Amino acid sequence: MQRGEFLQFEPSRKCWNQVYEYPTAAFRQFLKVSGGIMGKVIAITFAFMAFAFYELSGGSEFVAIEDEKRAVAVDLQKEETRVLAQAKAERLNATSEIV
Repeated sequence: MQRGEFLQFEPSRKCWNQVYEYPTAAFRQFLKVSGGIMGKVIAITFAFMAFAFYELSGGSEFVAIEDEKRAVAVDLQKEETRVLAQAKAERLNATSEIV
C-alpha cells in the first residue's frame, strides 16, 4: 500500500446481486414504516399500548357499563317483584287464617 491509499473490499458481483427472499417478505412490505428506527419504535409502542388497553378493558369478555347497569336494573326489578309477591302471599295467608 502506498501513502494515501486505504483498503477497500469490493464484493463480488455474484454476492452483490443476490436477492434474499424471506418467507415473510410480503408481510414486511406491509409493515414498512417511514421514519427509520424511530418510526418503528413509535409503531411498536402504539401496538403494545393498544394490546394493553384491550387486555386491561377485559378483552373479548368486555361488557359496557350501560349493559351492566341495565342487567343490574333488570335483576333488581325481578327481585322486587318476587319480594312483593311473597309479601302479598303472606298477607293473603294471614287474612285467610283469621276468617
